[in-house]
Amino acid sequence: MANYSTNSVSQLTMTLLLNELTRAERLSQEVKQNKWEEISNKMDRYYHVDTEGKVLGILGHGNIGKRVEQYAKSFGMEVMIAKIPGREYTDNLENRFELDEVLEKCDIFSIHAPLTDLTRDLINLDRMKKMKKSAIILNLGRGPIINEDDLYYALKNNIIASAATDVMTSEPPKSDCKLLELDNFTVTPHLAWKSLKSVERLFAAIENNLNLFLENKLVGLESK
Repeated sequence: MANYSTNSVSQLTMTLLLNELTRAERLSQEVKQNKWEEISNKMDRYYHVDTEGKVLGILGHGNIGKRVEQYAKSFGMEVMIAKIPGREYTDNLENRFELDEVLEKCDIFSIHAPLTDLTRDLINLDRMKKMKKSAIILNLGRGPIINEDDLYYALKNNIIASAATDVMTSEPPKSDCKLLELDNFTVTPHLAWKSLKSVERLFAAIENNLNLFLENKLVGLESK
C-alpha cells in the first residue's frame, strides 16, 4: 500500500530530529530527578541547537524523503540528497550529491531508503568517521542499512554525537543489544507508520482492494 504512512513517518522523523537538537526527552528525565536548578545554572552544558542553517542529509528520496525535505526546509535547514552508491540516477536534482560528500557536510543524516543489496550495511564505521563529531543519524528506513556494531562503536567513542531510530536489525532488539545501554541512542519500536490516519488509510485501501478483487476489477489479479 503506497503512501498511506508518508505523513506519519515524516512526522516522527522531525520529532526525533527536534528531540536530538533540543534534548527535550533527556531534560525532562533530569527535571524528574530534581535537577531543575542544576540545569538552569549550567548554561555551558544545557542548550538547544537551532535548526536554522543546519544541513540535513537524506538517503532515500521517495515520498517520505521528499516530505521530510519539505519539513526541514520549513525549519530553515539546507537539504542534501545522497546518492546510493551503485545506483543510476536519471534525474538532474541540483541538491543530489555523492554519499560521502553528504556525510562530510551534513549535521543530521536521515535514512529513508529500502533495504537492498546496495543499502545493507551502507552506513558503517568508515562512513561514520567521515561525519562531523556533532553529527546525528536518524534511521526511519530499515535497520540493517546501518551496521549496528559500528554504530555502537561510533556513539561510544564520540565519533558522532547521537543517533535515533525507529528500526533495528533485530526487532525487538535482543536483550544484550549494547546500543540500548547508551544515553546518546534513542529508539522507538517501529511505529513511525502507525498514526490514526495512516491506519485508517491502510484499512480503507485494503477494503477497497478486497471489493475490487471480489468484483474481478483489481488490476493484475483475477478471482478464481
